[in-house]
Amino acid sequence: MRSILIAALLMGACNDPAACTQVGVERCEANQRTIVRCVQTARGLRWQGEACAADVPTCVETRSGTATCIAEGLGACDPASFEDSCVDERTLEDCTANVRHRVQCNTGDRCGSVPEHAIGEGRPANATHACFTPRDPAAPPPLVTLVIGDVRLAGEPAPPVPFVLTPGATLSLATGARAVVLAKERPSRLEGPRDVRADELQPESAVAPAWAAALEEILASEAPRAVPPEEELQAPGPSEDGLIRLTVGEGMPGASNTLGTVRWACSSECGRTVELRANGPRPRVLWRGTGSGSVAYDGPDLELGESYELRLGERIYQVETVPAPNLRPLLMEMARWPIPEQMSVIAAIHRWNGSRAAALNTLRSAQVESRGRVLSDLLQAYGAR
Repeated sequence: MRSILIAALLMGACNDPAACTQVGVERCEANQRTIVRCVQTARGLRWQGEACAADVPTCVETRSGTATCIAEGLGACDPASFEDSCVDERTLEDCTANVRHRVQCNTGDRCGSVPEHAIGEGRPANATHACFTPRDPAAPPPLVTLVIGDVRLAGEPAPPVPFVLTPGATLSLATGARAVVLAKERPSRLEGPRDVRADELQPESAVAPAWAAALEEILASEAPRAVPPEEELQAPGPSEDGLIRLTVGEGMPGASNTLGTVRWACSSECGRTVELRANGPRPRVLWRGTGSGSVAYDGPDLELGESYELRLGERIYQVETVPAPNLRPLLMEMARWPIPEQMSVIAAIHRWNGSRAAALNTLRSAQVESRGRVLSDLLQAYGAR
């Protein structure tokens, strides 16, 4: 009797219409309005449904065992040869799962030709159009990272770098003058005589790559606060009064996992004891050193996201750590530029990202490879003494 009951239960499980056998498999319901996926539940593998949205109401199955929702189908098509297009500014005509269809762009988006990185997953390799959010040509405004010679902003001598080139403002370069400007992910080298407006420097790309979008967020930050001129600590350079923000990482100019050499300004009685303490539930001294004007840090690596406290004599600084931004594509684009011009861009990004220490590290390291007045002037502009 028991064996009959077990057999009956097994037969029932095999015939359970909600049961499935492979996680991740997708198919369309018979009504072509719902995607069902095989997922792991408390009762084992089961099909679970998700209705298609109103703007993409039709479910179609792909050859790879997945399904997707598309706009109403307009007939069959071949993804290998079909050329997608924009019917109008808000309608994309595409070929998905061998079905030709039209998609209405979301409110605020528009249809247009976009670079390869902006094409969504599941689209054919030859797709060239998509719905996208247009970039604001004026935001964030360009950042001037270097000026050499007679450079003026709105008719007045250019302020210390880095500074923002606000919309409508004109940067004027006299004969022989030079400047470096970063507009979103596009760096530009300018030579005088020339007048340049902010809108002339924007990149042509309709959609920013992921690394450039992250860079835009940094450049959209508020201008960094000034450091008091009487600040004693020189390295790592405080970002503002009582706060050191370190960029932690490897392989990126200016980033580091340590404090490096701790340096301070003094005229007499230069001896100091320096301590690095860990904050949090287990406050403790991680490192202690003594020197006259400077001391090399040889303590443990700093961890991303952790909070520390640096004590220089009686002075206490809070220490924050931030991740290094991905600037490799930018460095590749500037690879043939002179070192001071490259590093002026990288230092400005670090400063706008809140890390004056990383900016100063960038410029000081560049001095090892390229000595000259340009880097000395940049260090002075960043408050180095």
